[in-house]
Amino acid sequence: MADEQPKSQGKKIINPVEASSSVAPELSLDFSRPPTPAARMMREADPIEAGEFSAEEPLHALHQVSAIRYRSVEHSQRGLRLALGVGLLVLVLAALFVALPYYLMRTDRAINLATKNSIRFVQRGLERHGIGAKTRPLASSLIRHLKLTDAPGSEAAAARAWQDMECKFLIQEALSRRFRGSLDSTGQYLLTSCQLAQDIPQAALRQVTEIYGDAVQFQRSSVSWEMLPIQLLAGEAQRRLQTFSLVAPKNYPGCRRWTGSPSCVLKFVDQARQPMRNRLDDGYAVLRTAMMNQSPVLQAWLAWAAASNLAKLGNGVQVERVLKDAAGLFPELHDPFLQREIFRMRMLNAWRLRDKKLSQLVWKSRPVAMMEADEAGFFDITLLRAFLRKSGNIGPALDEFFSHPESYQRYRFDPGFVRLVVEQAIRHQRAVDGLAYIDRIQEQQDDDKTLDSEWLPLLRVRLLLAQSNGLEALQTLQPLEKLVVRSQELAHLKGTAMLHAYSTKPYRLLAAAEFQKAANLEPRAEHFFALIVSFLDSKDHSRAESAFRFWQRVKSKPGVEAWRSLAQGLLHYGQGREGVAMQIWKELAQRNPGFIVVKSLLTNLREDPNYLKDQLVKKIIPMLPVDGPLGPLAVF
Repeated sequence: MADEQPKSQGKKIINPVEASSSVAPELSLDFSRPPTPAARMMREADPIEAGEFSAEEPLHALHQVSAIRYRSVEHSQRGLRLALGVGLLVLVLAALFVALPYYLMRTDRAINLATKNSIRFVQRGLERHGIGAKTRPLASSLIRHLKLTDAPGSEAAAARAWQDMECKFLIQEALSRRFRGSLDSTGQYLLTSCQLAQDIPQAALRQVTEIYGDAVQFQRSSVSWEMLPIQLLAGEAQRRLQTFSLVAPKNYPGCRRWTGSPSCVLKFVDQARQPMRNRLDDGYAVLRTAMMNQSPVLQAWLAWAAASNLAKLGNGVQVERVLKDAAGLFPELHDPFLQREIFRMRMLNAWRLRDKKLSQLVWKSRPVAMMEADEAGFFDITLLRAFLRKSGNIGPALDEFFSHPESYQRYRFDPGFVRLVVEQAIRHQRAVDGLAYIDRIQEQQDDDKTLDSEWLPLLRVRLLLAQSNGLEALQTLQPLEKLVVRSQELAHLKGTAMLHAYSTKPYRLLAAAEFQKAANLEPRAEHFFALIVSFLDSKDHSRAESAFRFWQRVKSKPGVEAWRSLAQGLLHYGQGREGVAMQIWKELAQRNPGFIVVKSLLTNLREDPNYLKDQLVKKIIPMLPVDGPLGPLAVF
């Protein structure tokens, strides 16, 4: 029958049309989040999404849409594969280009390190372009291969090859314990010298202690010529970490008198490198003769230490003579630390001598390669050269120097240079910046070792006095008095700080007692002048006159007579003999036209005849130069 339906064998036949029109399950669609960049790109490439086709278009148009979308995705993937391929090719070619010729010639590990650095450089470039993730495994594999291809028996030859490498690469490679263990004594010395040249004494001390242990701890009196170079480096590293206190006094029993022994060399360097003055002339005379037959490195160490001590004694001409001879050793001596320090000391000495010709001569022999590789390690040279130019450049040069963190991180290990920076900061009205500089240096020091030497706190006191902050200066000096028993500098600064901090008669007399103590230790004009002014301001004329009579019996140095005449006039003025005082000062002005103090005093007295009747200290201090008897640079 035509109307007969087919048998379904118990299964219901679902009409496709009805099935398609049935209710679809609900989908949870979240349109609150913005589309991803990839989805946005695909949507823009979709003609339907872009509105180019409507739902009434014929079916073949939809096939065109699919083809366009497929071609777009295929094009993106092909571009990505091409970029990755180019990146891999560049990476492999860079590695082979640098490494292959040297490996064929069996060169040293220095070239190996350069190859690894080249691979890292190319990889970083690929990372910046967003395609480094795929090449990273290959780069790591190549670097591991280069490390494994180091010849296991070539450590000594490799260590000697580092003499032609920059210090920063040597220090970088020395992060490997295997490499550090492969170095012989020459390599160990070179690595430690580089670490000190880069101003990282912590690493230098850790390096030599790891290898040599008790031999560089300075706990025994025996010192050998073989170990002396590395012990000198270890001593300098330890000295810099302890604000230049003595590091090897337990070794001194091996040198009870100056002889040409390694113990005496160690003792000489230890004492000469202290910030305070030492009389070591006899020791240098003995050791200089004994060191003629020793290695160039030991001769350079002795010369550098001797020049350090001579500089503190103010003998600049002899400093240059000694350092010039030491600089002549470097064509046959590879020691980055000593080369840098001797060059820096020669430039600093040229500034102290105010000798521009000497500065230019030293500059011509500068270590060019070292300066180019470590520009921050020679900021002090830039500052010194500015000092030797016109005075108008010094202030801006100081501002530029203070702006660099290296100014207090790297140069805190040179007391002579820090002292120079403080002096110029005071002279050029930068005492506030100088104080911040000194405080930053002190923050870098070990708190337990800061007070082992008084040079840093005393510089801080001078900067405070330049700001007329006598009270804080006294607070800074108070801890030092427990450690420093006999110091004419400390006593003078304490008396000056009392004059700034207090104005009553008892404190004037206490200040006078400090100046008296300083004069007893060293009869200098600064002490006597300050002593007389303190007595006069407290109206104790008899003791002021007694101090002046004692001063007259002291043999005077050039330039002292002007201060003595000024004090003599103050004595007469304080006792009511103004006419006599004025006559003394006028004659002084005629004899010394460049003595600005007496000219200022006469000008003030013409404007106010009673100018000096009271508060003598308060009136005198502003007229004095910064290096005058009551200035912040007195007894400097």
